[in-house]
Amino acid sequence: KVIEEKNTIPAPEPMVLSEAEFMVNNYFSYQGEMSDENKTKLIESMKPMAEGRVRQRLVLQRIVELESIEVTDEQLEKTFNEMAEQEEEKTVDEIKADWEEKGMIDGLKKQIARSNAMDWLRDNVKIVAKVETPKEEKEAAQENDSDEAEEKSE
Repeated sequence: KVIEEKNTIPAPEPMVLSEAEFMVNNYFSYQGEMSDENKTKLIESMKPMAEGRVRQRLVLQRIVELESIEVTDEQLEKTFNEMAEQEEEKTVDEIKADWEEKGMIDGLKKQIARSNAMDWLRDNVKIVAKVETPKEEKEAAQENDSDEAEEKSE
């Protein structure tokens, strides 16, 4: 959540739209059908949440690159095992074959790498709240007063 709130990386609109569509489609794959008009409205309403997810994904992907975070074979195997436990009808090998056939292994590796980046952040970064000094508080108050004065004069 901090990543979403604190980063200023702009989220490209096509990525936001794609994420919002994914979120809606994923939800309704379990809930049933809805009209195109309602789906469009729901996608539009999901854009703020989708934008946060996209911005978070971009930051985590950059951390993966900068910190050379990699996905081990064991992590990939563990993920497939977890999928097989949830989807009791298929074996681990069948699930792997499906993912390979659909060309989705690289995407799964990226997802695991981003999860590893989140773990790296938890282990290596300390979030410190900014404490304003009395001088900074006074300057901020003066700045707000001058902004309000400008708005009233307009």
